[in-house]
Amino acid sequence: LSQNGNAVTISAAAGGGGGGGIALANAQTTYTSGTAHLGVAGGALTISSGANQSYNFSVPNTSSLSATGALSISSNGATVSMGVPAFSAGVSNIGNTAGNTGTASNQVVFAGGNNITLSQSTAAGGNTITISAGAGGESPNILFYQNLAPQNSAQPYTTLGMAYRTLLVQPLSPLEGLGFPGNMTISTFMMQMSGSQTATSATSAWSSSFSSSMSIGIYNLVNSSQLSLVNSASTSWSAPANTQNSTMWAGPRFLTIHSSQWSAAPALSAGERYWYGIAHNSSNFSNMGPSWIGQYIGASTQRSGTIGVSQVVNTSQGMVPFLGIYATSVTSMPASIANSQINKVNVSAGFMPGVILNASFSAF
Repeated sequence: LSQNGNAVTISAAAGGGGGGGIALANAQTTYTSGTAHLGVAGGALTISSGANQSYNFSVPNTSSLSATGALSISSNGATVSMGVPAFSAGVSNIGNTAGNTGTASNQVVFAGGNNITLSQSTAAGGNTITISAGAGGESPNILFYQNLAPQNSAQPYTTLGMAYRTLLVQPLSPLEGLGFPGNMTISTFMMQMSGSQTATSATSAWSSSFSSSMSIGIYNLVNSSQLSLVNSASTSWSAPANTQNSTMWAGPRFLTIHSSQWSAAPALSAGERYWYGIAHNSSNFSNMGPSWIGQYIGASTQRSGTIGVSQVVNTSQGMVPFLGIYATSVTSMPASIANSQINKVNVSAGFMPGVILNASFSAF
């Protein structure tokens, strides 16, 4: 065998009467007799016979490689190298940030939060991510709220005596259709109330032992006719028999319920509509129910429906939805309240006790 460039020449001595020939070998087998065939196992190799008892082996020229985009290609002898620049993305440590800052080289995922909504559309040329923000600015955080309009000596608050175990329901704000004015985590829920000593219940009632409790529930609107309980709390006070018990009860007072007494963290959200229900319970003191301090926001006049429509008088037809007396034998807050279950023509139906929500002040 001999080679000149890409040509391989196989030569044998002239045959004689006694035989003779060549030995053909590769890495696996050596052929010393018979006929050896050259074949192409695959690929682009071709073998052809040439002059002077030669075989010609040929392959096509190597195709060129070209890079597009960020891909780069380089060669070094028989080695071809391809690469792209390193990728990194993330959140910088400037501007408004939250959570971890810095970059990552493997994956970046976008997520919406607060008032931001993300949407994605797919297409043959790639995906499109759209970032949308809700209308208006960020809702304020408030530290103090009261549900009644300020009063003075010419327009004083009034009081309403309420029998024990009577559940009174009313919107948390007189302008409840506008929703709560801000975000608030309540530290102390306070209501204004008073007790008074009358001639018919003076000595025996005020000096006897007693145990009283107040239950409060906060509700939101499930649909146009149903309220659902979202939070509840209760507080209690008691005393043994003592002729000085009136000093614990009589006169204008604040009923306070702190955040730890609620079934969940007492937090209200801006724009949400809330209602609250209150009921007083007492043992051995039932004839001395609380007198709430507040104002009337609705009349208790019976209504027969709308003009031009024949309809029977119904106690659930009142001036304001979800404002009135739910029941008179309540010991805990109901999980739901239907508008049709509220008596709006009761003499107490249009009354709203004063409520103060305190998030940080310690003045009370």
